[in-house]
Amino acid sequence: MDVGGELRRARTDRKLSLGDVSARTKINQNILRAIEENRFDRVPGGLFTRGYLRAFAREVHLDPEKIVGQYRAEFEPPIVELPSPEKVPHRIPDYLLTADGTRDRRRFVGLAIVLLIGAAYFGYARTRSSTPSPPLATTPVATDAVEAAAPAPVPTPTTGTVEPSQTEPLKLVIATTGDCWVSATVDGKPAVARLMKTGDSWQFDVNDRAALRIGDPAAFGFTLNGMPGRVLGTAHTAVNLTFDRQNYKSVVLEKPL
Repeated sequence: MDVGGELRRARTDRKLSLGDVSARTKINQNILRAIEENRFDRVPGGLFTRGYLRAFAREVHLDPEKIVGQYRAEFEPPIVELPSPEKVPHRIPDYLLTADGTRDRRRFVGLAIVLLIGAAYFGYARTRSSTPSPPLATTPVATDAVEAAAPAPVPTPTTGTVEPSQTEPLKLVIATTGDCWVSATVDGKPAVARLMKTGDSWQFDVNDRAALRIGDPAAFGFTLNGMPGRVLGTAHTAVNLTFDRQNYKSVVLEKPL
């Protein structure tokens, strides 16, 4: 299949220049030329590419959906779906995978050190709170007065990550370490669809469900309620990420302690 070649032949058969098509479709000539040469790495990805192809095809009297279907079959990578929650082992993985498939033990060691420091701190705090204070001289007072003066009990923290209640939204933060196309739908509404530059970050409140399309997993990272997300795939291989309030723990690297 030659999507670009078919569009170019149809254009020349109708004696149209790239400038003619550009003027009618409002698409930059450089993008039209890249499409005809099958250089889709120079065309904004995802929905933008399909929109350009449909407009180009209509202008040269070709079937837009047929052209888009040929493009997707030849150039779009297969969608990688994350496993369902029941297939995900309920344990913290003993290593992480980098974008080239190798083990990154430094990240695991750093995570383990943070967890150990947190456990030691909370153990020390509990020991301090359980040590009895020296007796104080007191004057008997009425029982009602004692109950009124008694402070409310202070809950003891048990983990560095707080699980959301049924009414609190999940806190999703996405960030990029390189240029990466990202589109996101949160609670059924489009939230973002753009080429994120190096160092960009966005935060969303997810009340029910989120669905993301990531163009380059190697340049993308996310946290969910402060927990680091899983490695989603290899460089330049687009993936989908979908989760909701019931299965969100399956897409993070660790469960709350």
